[in-house]
Amino acid sequence: MDQIASQAHGEPPTAQVWVVESDGYSFGLMRDPRAWQRAQEAYPGLELITEREMVLALTMYRKSLAKEMIDAAKAAFPGAEVTAVRDKELEDDIPW
Repeated sequence: MDQIASQAHGEPPTAQVWVVESDGYSFGLMRDPRAWQRAQEAYPGLELITEREMVLALTMYRKSLAKEMIDAAKAAFPGAEVTAVRDKELEDDIPW
């Protein structure tokens, strides 16, 4: 496909990937989804997502209960930063 694009004076897709590491997870954010195969070859084992997929995930997050709870915490504690999210029941006992 790259050869055909070059012959037609087009540019082949760029396999530019921004690697993001946080909390033990690594993701590769791809600028151009047409370069998926080359990006996989360049970054074997890295979970790749496209910019479009990231935008869709953020759009869903903005409509979620998690977003509402984080916004409420930040409003109550100005300057707060979420540093962890635990898979725990919200109605857990508070040890007094």
